[in-house]
Amino acid sequence: MHRAIAVLCVIGATTMAFAQPAPNAQPAPNAQRPAGAGQFRGSGSVGAGDSPQHRQIMLDAMRDQFGVDDKQWEALLPKIQKVIEARRATQTGAGMSWRSSNGGAPLISNGSAVDTPPGKAMQDVRSAISEQDTTDDEILKKLAAMREAREKARADLAAAQKELKDACTPRQEAILVTLGQLD
Repeated sequence: MHRAIAVLCVIGATTMAFAQPAPNAQPAPNAQRPAGAGQFRGSGSVGAGDSPQHRQIMLDAMRDQFGVDDKQWEALLPKIQKVIEARRATQTGAGMSWRSSNGGAPLISNGSAVDTPPGKAMQDVRSAISEQDTTDDEILKKLAAMREAREKARADLAAAQKELKDACTPRQEAILVTLGQLD
């Protein structure tokens, strides 16, 4: 029972990091929040909820759900961490964050910079479109490089997920699917 509560708290806290309150929403008087709820509320940028503390809580909850001994956990942990890192490496910082640079200027993307190969390639695309003298051919080359980096990161993630799936029992695989670590 405690294991299920720990996992639900982690899932709830992660979900709450991305949830937005309703306009003019007021908390109920004397409302109780589950332990850890909202603990990982971030700025909404890439990596929010991806702190070392969040990862450790998530890993501890997984281990509890798996019900494995130290030896079994030591065999699974590197594979789980590889999936987590591979998933992070797929991030580009793309998003629907828009701003106007000088009032009447056209709207442009103002996504977050991410320190991953696809994220760096996305920054190159952003730089190219922000400069008026960039040719279409230059933009197309940067787009192709970004797409190639993103596809490589996705392939690396798929390989890491396959390696982890192959090492899991069906129950462990199901747990990882519900936690979003396996597809």
